[in-house]
Amino acid sequence: FARLEIPKIGKELYVLPGVDVSDLKKGPGHYPDTPLPGQLGNAAIAGHRTTWGEPFADLDQLAPGDEIIVTMANGERYVYDVTFTEIVTPADSWVIATTDPDVAMLTLTTCHPKYTTKQRMAVHSVLNPEKSAAVGVPTYYELEPAEVAPDNPDVAVVDDPVVTVAPINSDEVTSPAGSVPSVSSSDPVVSLAEPAEPAEPAADTADTADAFARGWFHDRAAFPQIALWALGLIAIAIFCRKISRRTRHDTIGIVITIAPFVVALYFFYQNVNRLLPPGL
Repeated sequence: FARLEIPKIGKELYVLPGVDVSDLKKGPGHYPDTPLPGQLGNAAIAGHRTTWGEPFADLDQLAPGDEIIVTMANGERYVYDVTFTEIVTPADSWVIATTDPDVAMLTLTTCHPKYTTKQRMAVHSVLNPEKSAAVGVPTYYELEPAEVAPDNPDVAVVDDPVVTVAPINSDEVTSPAGSVPSVSSSDPVVSLAEPAEPAEPAADTADTADAFARGWFHDRAAFPQIALWALGLIAIAIFCRKISRRTRHDTIGIVITIAPFVVALYFFYQNVNRLLPPGL
Protein backbone atom coordinates (compact mmCIF):
# COMPACT_ATOMS: atom_id res chain seq x y z
CA PHE A 1 0.00 0.00 0.00
CA ALA A 2 3.02 2.31 -0.13
CA ARG A 3 6.28 2.93 -1.96
CA LEU A 4 9.38 3.28 0.22
CA GLU A 5 12.40 5.18 -1.11
CA ILE A 6 15.76 5.41 0.64
CA PRO A 7 17.98 7.58 -1.62
CA LYS A 8 21.15 7.14 0.50
CA ILE A 9 21.30 3.42 -0.27
CA GLY A 10 19.54 3.55 -3.65
CA LYS A 11 16.43 1.60 -2.62
CA GLU A 12 12.91 1.90 -4.03
CA LEU A 13 10.65 -0.69 -2.44
CA TYR A 14 6.97 -1.53 -2.08
CA VAL A 15 5.50 -2.05 1.39
CA LEU A 16 2.92 -4.70 2.21
CA PRO A 17 0.55 -4.83 5.20
CA GLY A 18 1.74 -7.36 7.79
CA VAL A 19 5.06 -8.75 9.03
CA ASP A 20 4.47 -12.50 8.88
CA VAL A 21 7.12 -14.69 7.25
CA SER A 22 5.03 -14.93 4.07
CA ASP A 23 4.66 -11.13 3.96
CA LEU A 24 8.36 -10.36 4.33
CA LYS A 25 9.25 -12.81 1.57
CA LYS A 26 7.54 -10.38 -0.83
CA GLY A 27 9.08 -7.18 0.53
CA PRO A 28 9.12 -4.86 3.55
CA GLY A 29 6.06 -5.18 5.77
CA HIS A 30 4.20 -2.66 7.91
CA TYR A 31 3.44 -3.56 11.53
CA PRO A 32 -0.41 -3.46 11.66
CA ASP A 33 -0.50 -2.30 15.28
CA THR A 34 1.44 0.88 14.47
CA PRO A 35 0.09 4.00 12.70
CA LEU A 36 0.31 4.25 8.94
CA PRO A 37 3.11 6.36 7.46
CA GLY A 38 2.11 10.01 7.36
CA GLN A 39 0.15 9.79 10.60
CA LEU A 40 0.90 10.89 14.15
CA GLY A 41 2.72 8.26 16.17
CA ASN A 42 5.45 5.78 15.30
CA ALA A 43 4.84 3.95 12.01
CA ALA A 44 7.06 0.86 11.80
CA ILE A 45 8.25 -1.21 8.82
CA ALA A 46 10.29 -4.44 8.91
CA GLY A 47 12.46 -5.87 6.14
CA HIS A 48 15.01 -8.61 5.52
CA ARG A 49 18.73 -7.88 5.72
CA THR A 50 20.18 -10.47 3.33
CA THR A 51 17.52 -12.85 1.97
CA TRP A 52 14.39 -12.35 -0.13
CA GLY A 53 15.79 -9.43 -2.10
CA GLU A 54 17.68 -8.03 0.92
CA PRO A 55 15.64 -4.80 0.97
CA PHE A 56 17.32 -3.48 4.14
CA ALA A 57 20.83 -4.83 3.47
CA ASP A 58 22.52 -1.43 3.78
CA LEU A 59 20.30 0.10 6.43
CA ASP A 60 23.35 0.53 8.66
CA GLN A 61 24.67 3.18 6.25
CA LEU A 62 21.91 5.64 7.14
CA ALA A 63 23.03 8.61 9.21
CA PRO A 64 21.17 11.47 10.93
CA GLY A 65 19.70 13.80 8.31
CA ASP A 66 19.31 11.17 5.56
CA GLU A 67 15.86 11.06 3.98
CA ILE A 68 13.34 8.22 3.93
CA ILE A 69 10.44 8.87 1.54
CA VAL A 70 7.07 7.12 1.71
CA THR A 71 4.40 7.58 -0.96
CA MET A 72 1.01 6.17 -0.05
CA ALA A 73 -1.39 4.50 -2.50
CA ASN A 74 -3.48 7.67 -2.68
CA GLY A 75 -0.43 9.68 -3.82
CA GLU A 76 0.33 11.47 -0.56
CA ARG A 77 4.08 11.81 -0.09
CA TYR A 78 5.88 11.96 3.24
CA VAL A 79 9.55 12.70 3.84
CA TYR A 80 11.24 11.58 7.05
CA ASP A 81 14.65 12.67 8.34
CA VAL A 82 16.71 10.01 10.09
CA THR A 83 17.44 10.90 13.71
CA PHE A 84 19.39 7.94 15.09
CA THR A 85 19.98 4.19 14.86
CA GLU A 86 20.05 1.74 17.75
CA ILE A 87 20.82 -1.94 18.19
CA VAL A 88 18.48 -3.87 20.49
CA THR A 89 17.56 -7.43 21.39
CA PRO A 90 14.76 -9.35 19.62
CA ALA A 91 12.59 -8.89 22.74
CA ASP A 92 12.82 -5.08 22.66
CA SER A 93 9.55 -4.47 20.82
CA TRP A 94 9.32 -1.05 22.47
CA VAL A 95 11.37 0.37 19.59
CA ILE A 96 8.22 0.37 17.44
CA ALA A 97 5.97 1.80 20.16
CA THR A 98 4.69 5.38 20.03
CA THR A 99 6.49 7.48 22.63
CA ASP A 100 5.05 10.86 21.58
CA PRO A 101 1.52 10.78 20.08
CA ASP A 102 1.93 14.35 18.82
CA VAL A 103 4.90 13.59 16.55
CA ALA A 104 4.88 11.62 13.27
CA MET A 105 7.76 9.15 13.27
CA LEU A 106 8.92 6.21 11.15
CA THR A 107 11.01 3.28 12.35
CA LEU A 108 12.65 0.70 10.06
CA THR A 109 13.67 -2.61 11.65
CA THR A 110 15.85 -5.45 10.44
CA CYS A 111 18.30 -8.06 11.77
CA HIS A 112 21.79 -7.28 13.02
CA PRO A 113 24.54 -8.11 12.33
CA LYS A 114 24.24 -9.46 8.81
CA TYR A 115 23.68 -13.22 8.44
CA THR A 116 22.40 -13.57 12.00
CA THR A 117 19.19 -13.06 13.95
CA LYS A 118 21.02 -12.30 17.19
CA GLN A 119 19.98 -8.63 17.44
CA ARG A 120 17.73 -6.07 15.80
CA MET A 121 18.60 -2.76 14.16
CA ALA A 122 16.08 0.07 14.44
CA VAL A 123 16.48 3.21 12.34
CA HIS A 124 14.35 6.05 13.71
CA SER A 125 13.22 9.09 11.73
CA VAL A 126 10.91 12.10 12.14
CA LEU A 127 8.53 13.56 9.56
CA ASN A 128 9.67 16.73 7.81
CA PRO A 129 6.44 18.77 7.60
CA GLU A 130 7.86 21.22 5.06
CA LYS A 131 8.37 18.45 2.49
CA SER A 132 5.35 16.29 3.34
CA ALA A 133 1.60 16.16 2.82
CA ALA A 134 -0.74 17.00 5.69
CA VAL A 135 -0.32 14.75 8.72
CA GLY A 136 -3.26 12.51 9.65
CA VAL A 137 -4.57 11.01 12.86
CA PRO A 138 -3.57 7.40 13.60
CA THR A 139 -5.49 4.58 11.90
CA TYR A 140 -5.06 0.86 12.41
CA TYR A 141 -6.09 -2.25 10.55
CA GLU A 142 -6.45 -5.94 11.35
CA LEU A 143 -5.29 -8.71 9.07
CA GLU A 144 -7.47 -11.80 8.91
CA PRO A 145 -5.65 -15.01 9.96
CA ALA A 146 -4.04 -16.69 6.99
CA GLU A 147 -5.86 -19.74 5.63
CA VAL A 148 -3.95 -22.50 3.89
CA ALA A 149 -5.02 -23.11 0.32
CA PRO A 150 -6.45 -26.67 0.10
CA ASP A 151 -4.50 -27.53 -3.05
CA ASN A 152 -1.17 -26.08 -1.90
CA PRO A 153 -0.04 -26.06 1.75
CA ASP A 154 2.71 -23.53 0.91
CA VAL A 155 0.26 -20.83 -0.19
CA ALA A 156 -1.61 -18.76 2.37
CA VAL A 157 -4.84 -16.98 1.53
CA VAL A 158 -5.26 -13.64 3.33
CA ASP A 159 -8.31 -11.41 3.14
CA ASP A 160 -8.09 -7.65 2.65
CA PRO A 161 -7.06 -5.76 5.79
CA VAL A 162 -9.78 -4.09 7.83
CA VAL A 163 -9.01 -0.50 8.77
CA THR A 164 -10.28 0.93 12.03
CA VAL A 165 -9.86 4.55 13.05
CA ALA A 166 -8.86 5.19 16.64
CA PRO A 167 -11.34 7.48 18.47
CA ILE A 168 -9.18 10.59 18.69
CA ASN A 169 -10.49 14.12 19.04
CA SER A 170 -8.96 15.91 16.05
CA ASP A 171 -9.44 19.25 17.81
CA GLU A 172 -6.80 18.20 20.32
CA VAL A 173 -4.31 16.78 17.85
CA THR A 174 -1.80 18.96 16.07
CA SER A 175 0.77 18.11 13.47
CA PRO A 176 4.49 18.82 13.95
CA ALA A 177 3.94 22.00 11.98
CA GLY A 178 1.31 23.13 14.47
CA SER A 179 -1.75 22.76 12.23
CA VAL A 180 -4.76 20.55 12.82
CA PRO A 181 -4.47 17.50 10.54
CA SER A 182 -7.38 16.65 8.29
CA VAL A 183 -8.44 13.17 7.30
CA SER A 184 -10.79 12.46 4.42
CA SER A 185 -12.79 9.25 4.54
CA SER A 186 -13.08 9.41 0.74
CA ASP A 187 -9.35 8.74 0.35
CA PRO A 188 -8.68 5.33 1.87
CA VAL A 189 -5.03 4.48 2.20
CA VAL A 190 -5.40 0.73 1.86
CA SER A 191 -8.08 -1.66 0.64
CA LEU A 192 -11.09 -1.65 2.92
CA ALA A 193 -13.25 -4.58 3.88
CA GLU A 194 -16.44 -4.25 5.91
CA PRO A 195 -16.12 -1.30 8.34
CA ALA A 196 -15.20 -2.35 11.85
CA GLU A 197 -16.09 -0.76 15.15
CA PRO A 198 -13.62 1.95 16.22
CA ALA A 199 -10.87 0.44 18.29
CA GLU A 200 -7.80 1.58 20.13
CA PRO A 201 -4.45 0.08 19.15
CA ALA A 202 -2.74 -2.31 21.48
CA ALA A 203 -1.43 -0.31 24.43
CA ASP A 204 1.55 -2.58 24.94
CA THR A 205 3.76 -3.81 22.11
CA ALA A 206 5.35 -6.51 24.25
CA ASP A 207 3.22 -9.15 22.54
CA THR A 208 4.10 -7.95 19.03
CA ALA A 209 5.28 -10.93 17.03
CA ASP A 210 8.94 -10.78 16.10
CA ALA A 211 9.02 -10.67 12.31
CA PHE A 212 12.32 -12.56 12.23
CA ALA A 213 11.83 -15.04 15.07
CA ARG A 214 11.69 -18.34 13.21
CA GLY A 215 14.92 -20.32 13.11
CA TRP A 216 16.65 -22.77 10.83
CA PHE A 217 14.61 -25.41 8.96
CA HIS A 218 11.27 -23.80 9.92
CA ASP A 219 9.73 -24.51 6.49
CA ARG A 220 9.53 -28.31 6.48
CA ALA A 221 7.62 -28.32 3.19
CA ALA A 222 10.87 -27.35 1.44
CA PHE A 223 12.53 -30.76 1.96
CA PRO A 224 10.57 -32.66 -0.75
CA GLN A 225 11.30 -29.88 -3.23
CA ILE A 226 15.00 -29.92 -2.36
CA ALA A 227 15.14 -33.69 -2.84
CA LEU A 228 13.29 -33.43 -6.17
CA TRP A 229 15.59 -30.79 -7.63
CA ALA A 230 18.68 -32.55 -6.27
CA LEU A 231 17.65 -35.70 -8.14
CA GLY A 232 17.12 -33.57 -11.24
CA LEU A 233 20.63 -32.16 -10.95
CA ILE A 234 22.10 -35.65 -10.59
CA ALA A 235 20.11 -36.91 -13.60
CA ILE A 236 21.29 -33.99 -15.75
CA ALA A 237 24.91 -34.58 -14.70
CA ILE A 238 24.65 -38.28 -15.60
CA PHE A 239 23.07 -37.41 -18.96
CA CYS A 240 25.88 -34.93 -19.62
CA ARG A 241 28.46 -37.60 -18.89
CA LYS A 242 26.83 -40.11 -21.24
CA ILE A 243 26.69 -37.62 -24.10
CA SER A 244 30.34 -36.69 -23.55
CA ARG A 245 31.38 -40.35 -23.65
CA ARG A 246 29.33 -41.09 -26.75
CA THR A 247 30.65 -38.07 -28.67
CA ARG A 248 34.09 -38.24 -27.04
CA HIS A 249 33.90 -34.49 -26.49
CA ASP A 250 33.17 -33.09 -23.02
CA THR A 251 32.28 -29.72 -24.51
CA ILE A 252 29.31 -31.13 -26.44
CA GLY A 253 27.81 -32.67 -23.31
CA ILE A 254 28.23 -29.44 -21.37
CA VAL A 255 26.69 -27.28 -24.13
CA ILE A 256 23.62 -29.54 -24.38
CA THR A 257 22.94 -29.77 -20.63
CA ILE A 258 24.09 -26.40 -19.28
CA ALA A 259 20.70 -24.68 -19.67
CA PRO A 260 18.57 -27.29 -17.85
CA PHE A 261 21.30 -27.67 -15.22
CA VAL A 262 21.27 -23.92 -14.42
CA VAL A 263 17.46 -23.90 -14.19
CA ALA A 264 17.41 -26.91 -11.86
CA LEU A 265 20.22 -25.40 -9.77
CA TYR A 266 18.26 -22.16 -9.39
CA PHE A 267 15.17 -23.92 -8.04
CA PHE A 268 17.31 -26.14 -5.81
CA TYR A 269 18.85 -23.15 -4.06
CA GLN A 270 15.53 -21.30 -3.94
CA ASN A 271 14.14 -24.14 -1.85
CA VAL A 272 17.30 -24.42 0.26
CA ASN A 273 16.77 -20.72 0.99
CA ARG A 274 13.39 -21.59 2.53
CA LEU A 275 15.24 -23.40 5.33
CA LEU A 276 17.20 -20.32 6.39
CA PRO A 277 16.04 -18.20 9.32
CA PRO A 278 13.71 -15.48 7.98
CA GLY A 279 15.86 -12.77 9.49
CA LEU A 280 18.99 -13.65 7.61
